[in-house]
Amino acid sequence: MTGSDRPTAGLQLLRKQPELLGVLALTWFFNFLYGPAEVALPLHVTDDLHAGAGLLGLYWALFGAGAVLGGLAAGALRRFPLWPVTLGIVAGWGFALVPFGLGASAPVTLACFTLGGLIYGPFTALSYTLFQERTPAAWLTTVLAARSAALLTAGPVGTALGGPLIALMGPRGVLAASGIATVALAAVGAAVRIRSTRRPASRPVHGSGPCGDAARP
Repeated sequence: MTGSDRPTAGLQLLRKQPELLGVLALTWFFNFLYGPAEVALPLHVTDDLHAGAGLLGLYWALFGAGAVLGGLAAGALRRFPLWPVTLGIVAGWGFALVPFGLGASAPVTLACFTLGGLIYGPFTALSYTLFQERTPAAWLTTVLAARSAALLTAGPVGTALGGPLIALMGPRGVLAASGIATVALAAVGAAVRIRSTRRPASRPVHGSGPCGDAARP
């Protein structure tokens, strides 16, 4: 199989693996909803807070520090059930953005953004681990290639949507809407996950074809 064929074959496999498809969808929408917030924050600093580059830099510095600390905790979080932890991260990041829309002061939103970074930090590692644990070993490289190809679109699409949304809602409104939508994403993901775990387990399909012919571990 050539490198260009791997994403296509991986997507075909994902269509036969609902749990993997769910992880991919959650990650895609999480990254997508992050895009408008990234665009809105600089305008929030300049238009709403009437501050300059120094405050914006402080937001990102504190977010980065929180993300580094959160990333270091990813190993410890792997001891817990990964789906609940991952959904909790999504919801936690969303709640961290909501105070922006409530007109909270800069010190409060700085603390929220730092906490948001701490919460956000382990997400990539944990979602990647979910893929690794739920993918048959023979198809791991193929599926990860499909995952990377699919996720390439999420951030740019969300960022492109940020401009029109800011014109419509203002920076503060976009930050709040991004947070609320992210919390809703976590709630939908939890509901789908609960529903799927209540269904009888489907029989694994054995074989070597690209359309899901691999046993679930």
